[in-house]
Amino acid sequence: MSQHDYSIANQGFPATRSDINNVLSAISTNNSGTAAPSSQFAGQFWIDTTSSTWTLYIHDGSDDIQFATIDTSANTVNFTDSALDVVTDTTPQLGGDLNLNSNDITGTGNINNVGTITTDGLTVAGNVSVDGGSIKLDGNYPTGTANVALGNAALGSGSLSGDFNTAVGDVVLTNNTSGHRNVAIGYNALTTNTTGYCNNAIGQSALKDNTTGINNVAVGTCALKINTTGGSNTAVGKDSLKVNTTGAENVAVGALALDANTTASEITAIGYAALTANTTGYNNTAIGRCSLTINTTGFGNTGLGNNAGMDVTTGDNNVLVGYNSGRTSSPFNVTTQDGRMVLGNNTITNAYVRVAWTVTSDQRDKMNIESVPHGLDFINKLNPIKYNFKKSREDDTPHGNARYGFKAQDILALEGDNPVIIDDEQPDHLKYNGEALVPVLVNAIKELKTEIELLKNK
Repeated sequence: MSQHDYSIANQGFPATRSDINNVLSAISTNNSGTAAPSSQFAGQFWIDTTSSTWTLYIHDGSDDIQFATIDTSANTVNFTDSALDVVTDTTPQLGGDLNLNSNDITGTGNINNVGTITTDGLTVAGNVSVDGGSIKLDGNYPTGTANVALGNAALGSGSLSGDFNTAVGDVVLTNNTSGHRNVAIGYNALTTNTTGYCNNAIGQSALKDNTTGINNVAVGTCALKINTTGGSNTAVGKDSLKVNTTGAENVAVGALALDANTTASEITAIGYAALTANTTGYNNTAIGRCSLTINTTGFGNTGLGNNAGMDVTTGDNNVLVGYNSGRTSSPFNVTTQDGRMVLGNNTITNAYVRVAWTVTSDQRDKMNIESVPHGLDFINKLNPIKYNFKKSREDDTPHGNARYGFKAQDILALEGDNPVIIDDEQPDHLKYNGEALVPVLVNAIKELKTEIELLKNK
C-alpha cells in the first residue's frame, strides 16, 4: 500500500489523532511500504518493501530516483551508482578498510588511505603516491622502510627488516629478511634471498637461489639462477652464469655465456655461448661469439674474436686473437696445450708491425746451454725456394704475395730427432722458426772464416 502523507486535515479530534499516528508511523519506518507516499516532497526518502530486497528511493520533486538496494537476507546495502564522484573534497581519506565488492574506483585525483583497499579493479587516471610505505598486491605488507612489492608473495617474509627493496612479480624476494637495496623484477627473481644486498635481478628466475650474495646484476631469464653466495657478478642474457654458485667477480654478457660456470671467479665472457662450458677455469677472458666455448677447467686463457680458441678444453695461459684463431683452420690448433699465442687464421696473407720484435734473451733466464751442432755443412744442404701459399690444401689458387723460404720437410730431414728450426708438434702442419736458423748461419760464417784463413796462410 502507499504511505500516509504528512498532511493533517482540519477535522475532529479522533480523526486528527489517527492522522498524527499515521504520520509518526511513516517517519519512524522511513516511509516504508509497497508504494510511494501519496504526497511527496523534494529530498524525501522512501523504501519499497515489496520483496525481500528493499529499494531505497529519493524524490527529486518530480521523480523517484533509485538510491540503493537493501538485501534483508544478506544484511548488505548496495548503492545503485558505484562511481564515487568527489567534488569538494579532492583528497578523500578513509580511516578504515574499503571493500569495493568487485566494483571500480575511477578518478583523476589522489587516493590517500590509512587502511587496506581490497579490490578486483582499480583505475586511477592520476598518481598513486606511497610516502614511506609499500604497495603490495597479496595483502602481506613488508615492515622495512621504503619497500615496494607488487605481486603474489613478493617481499612476503614475515620477518622483513630490509629497506629500499623493490619486488615486482610473483614469488619475488619472498624470503628476504634484512637484505636491502635489492631490485627484483620477474617471476621467482631473487626468491630465496635473505640477507644479500644491492642485487639487481630482472627476468624469470634471475638470481633465484641467491641467499647472501651481494652486488650481483642478473638480467635475463635464469641469469645467475642458482647463485647462492657469489658476489659482484654481472650476467646479462638468457642462462648467463646460470649455474654459478659461489664464483665471484665474473662478467657474462650474452645468452649462454658462462652458463656452466660453478665456482670459478674473475672471468669475462662477452658474446653468445662465450665460455659456455667453463666450470672451474678461472681468470679467463672470452670476447666474441663462441669464444673459448668448450673450455672447462683451463685458466688464464684469452680468446678475442668469434670462435677464437673454440677448441681449447683444459689448456692454460693461451692467447688467441682473431676469428677462428687457435683452431685447425689457423696456424696452430690449441686444445690442451699451455702458453700458446695464435694470431689470426690461415686466410691471413700479411702481418705488419712498424718495428722488429724484441725478444727476451737474458742469460739469467736460460739453462741447459749448449753449442749449436749445425754449421756450414748444414747450410750447404739447404735449398732456398720461391713460392706462394695455396688458398687451402684442396684449392691451388695462389694466396698472398710470392715469398722466399724453405721446405720444412727438407730442414726437418737435416735436423733429425728433436728439431729446433722446424716445429713438428703438429706433424700435419709443420712450422718454420726462422730465428733459430741465425745461430746456424753464424757457425757457418765462422767455419768459412777459418777455411779462408787457412787458404791465406798457404
